[in-house]
Amino acid sequence: MEAPKSYYICLSSASCLETFPDNKGSAFTNQLPFELKNTYNNRFYIQLKKIGICTKGKSAWWTQSFSYVKVHIYEIEKQTEGMNSTHFAGGFSFPPEEQCSHDYAMHTFRQAPQLLIRFQQLHKLTVKLTDENNQDILVPFGSPTILWLELTDMEPKDEFIITCLSKQPDMYPGNLLHSFISPLPTEMTMKNYEVALMQLVYPPELQEKVMASLKIGDLMFEYNLSEMATTEDFIEAVQKDISESKYNNLIKFKRLRHGPSKGHLTFVMRWVRGVKTPITVEPSPNFTKVCGQTLTPRAKTILRPGKLFIFDGQPDIRLGQENPVAMLQCDIIDPNIMCGKQAQLLHCVPVLTNKPLEGQRLYESTQLAFHRVANYPINRIGLKFTNPDGTHRNFKASNPDDCVIISLLFRRRK
Repeated sequence: MEAPKSYYICLSSASCLETFPDNKGSAFTNQLPFELKNTYNNRFYIQLKKIGICTKGKSAWWTQSFSYVKVHIYEIEKQTEGMNSTHFAGGFSFPPEEQCSHDYAMHTFRQAPQLLIRFQQLHKLTVKLTDENNQDILVPFGSPTILWLELTDMEPKDEFIITCLSKQPDMYPGNLLHSFISPLPTEMTMKNYEVALMQLVYPPELQEKVMASLKIGDLMFEYNLSEMATTEDFIEAVQKDISESKYNNLIKFKRLRHGPSKGHLTFVMRWVRGVKTPITVEPSPNFTKVCGQTLTPRAKTILRPGKLFIFDGQPDIRLGQENPVAMLQCDIIDPNIMCGKQAQLLHCVPVLTNKPLEGQRLYESTQLAFHRVANYPINRIGLKFTNPDGTHRNFKASNPDDCVIISLLFRRRK
């Protein structure tokens, strides 16, 4: 098979102003240097490569309340008729990873999907930038917005990308963020094909709270480690809770300042006249991780007046913030073994546990893991997220526009 023909195209908001005088930094149209005819039969695909955006001025777009930018190209195939993700070509978290200067930001799309062009004749491309909720963004006046694209004429039988969306109000109104069905444009038989996860776009509600708890006597204290930036934040939160409780004069939680265990955390029960009853302290496993405990901790620690319990390692908030994973399963692949059971596991997706931010998240596979596609006619793809033990992982949408977008790479097995 001959190598596909590729064309690199540069679009700019400052181009074609005589023909398209309404062009602006967040929405613009450019004429192509050539006309594409019969694009459906010729199998033309388009792929984002790089974008440059002006960020100069007091009204610069990063001051607005969003952290994810969508790029829409209106000449690509509609992914779902009548929904907000129509014409979605790619997105990136803001601020972008690369900064060329203080007034101009650059972003490279390393694994953007190749999207099918469905128009019979094509002589122009229209681009629009929005926030994660598909609302227009304000790009300040200055240097133009520039978008680099690759246009490829190829036969899609050897390698192609399919984008799946959780929101299908017409065909699958019962879809959920964590379990959904996405239709294919046409029925396909993928004998001798394999598939891998390329990209996942998901709302912040897929983040998981990482909790730690501490029980002292009959009081229970809980701590959301996801919202704590440093170890000192954790220590201060525990000290504050104890100081405001009835155990204020009895129990202290602090770092040791001297000796071989300097810097280690400890619980101390002070001598108080008339108090002889021991107090039970029960830290959760995640609590002991943050405190640096390396040996298997006891479920309960009984403190007596004048006694103390020392954790055997240095505290570190990151020890309790280890990213859990969600298991992404896909119903068109052959089953494999997960936790001793057969499951159609496509990929293990890290669930971010850093301090929650607003806006959608972008996860890209650094190493593609391919799985054999089942050998039977397929007209839709079912995807669901589970916990590592196979139980359902339920996520809730915060607004009606929330949508999970999954890009899958299909290729012929070698």
